[in-house]
Amino acid sequence: MINFKRPYFAISIGDFWRRWHISLSTWFRDYFYIPIGGNRASKPRWLINLFLTFLVSGLWHGASWTFVIWGALHGIYIIIENLFKLGIKQNQKVNLLYRVLRMFVVFMLVNFAWIFFRANSLHDAFYITSHIFDFSGGLFLDTKIFFYAAIGISVLLLNDVIEEYWLRGEYLKSTVNRYISLYYVGLTLITLFVGVFNGGQFIYFQF
Repeated sequence: MINFKRPYFAISIGDFWRRWHISLSTWFRDYFYIPIGGNRASKPRWLINLFLTFLVSGLWHGASWTFVIWGALHGIYIIIENLFKLGIKQNQKVNLLYRVLRMFVVFMLVNFAWIFFRANSLHDAFYITSHIFDFSGGLFLDTKIFFYAAIGISVLLLNDVIEEYWLRGEYLKSTVNRYISLYYVGLTLITLFVGVFNGGQFIYFQF
């Protein structure tokens, strides 16, 4: 199945979770959220069910407070979204400026939560969050890595924009697209020059 569907193009937290890690989200929906009552309950109970689902999804990633807080943050986001009816239906037409603004807000909220997901400890997470706007340190910038990363990100971003707003399909898998070969050659060169080749970097090896 398609497991990630351009999640950073989401314009609401609900939309994000319809796009992010779809197989896992579907599993939690079918085997936890629905069995504890889902939305077939009073509104307070329904919101509690949503929060508990995200809390448990945090614990699924590891028995650490960082994962619990990550799950709780998404639970709080989704509760606020539903309380104030901030969600957007999947096929609802939205003004471009409004869409970009919502996309930016969702991107910021999701990435704030990622701090706790990725941090080695609560101390590290709180240190990072308390120093986000502290610009006293130097800027780390490896020009070679930045150059190749910029090319790679641009190619993938262009692909996502095309898939999201024009083709509604998997652009890079198209057999009739004459630019596909250039895409793959470019991405292969970038991987060879700046790729990390020890498997230990893959985050799920720790679980």
